[in-house]
Amino acid sequence: MKILIANPQQLISTIAMAILAFTTVFITLTIIFYARITLELSEGFIGILLSSAGVGNIVGIFLINKFKNLNWVLLMSFLLIISGIGILMITATNVFIMMCFGMAVFDCALSMAFIVQGAVHQGITPDEFLTRVRSSTYVIGGLFSILGTFLAGAIPELFTEKIALMIGAFILLMPACIFLRFGKAGVALSKVEPVYNK
Repeated sequence: MKILIANPQQLISTIAMAILAFTTVFITLTIIFYARITLELSEGFIGILLSSAGVGNIVGIFLINKFKNLNWVLLMSFLLIISGIGILMITATNVFIMMCFGMAVFDCALSMAFIVQGAVHQGITPDEFLTRVRSSTYVIGGLFSILGTFLAGAIPELFTEKIALMIGAFILLMPACIFLRFGKAGVALSKVEPVYNK
């Protein structure tokens, strides 16, 4: 487990992984509650809204190669910010088409962030630690997914679905802004290599 926080690169990657695991579950479930309870959308419209996320996901997969020469820390920051903006777009409008667009933006950036995080985590981890690190990340990712599931129900119960979505956006935006300060810890995504502790 120590390797996950052994240097700035590992720490940033681990925090990003926890954020991604949490927000994937938290935002998706909260969107369903928000669409059904607050907006009173039918099951068909909710299905279309969630399908917009799938479209964004596919677009993200095709776009990621365009960014392989960017600093991975800054790229991760920008992707989390864009993803958070997508969520804020959903909360800021009652126009269904705009909500679908916001959902697509959210998931497009999030899917790209998943690819960046996965590539970086594997790239910066020395081969002799890779198996243990991968096992640890599965456990951490699972725990944050469970937390996301719980809070997706608990926060709307205490406040509203819209506030829950805004909290989700904040969870994406706050670490992203902090990561921007540590851009020097990153290199071009295509040049990621194992980081050894001195």
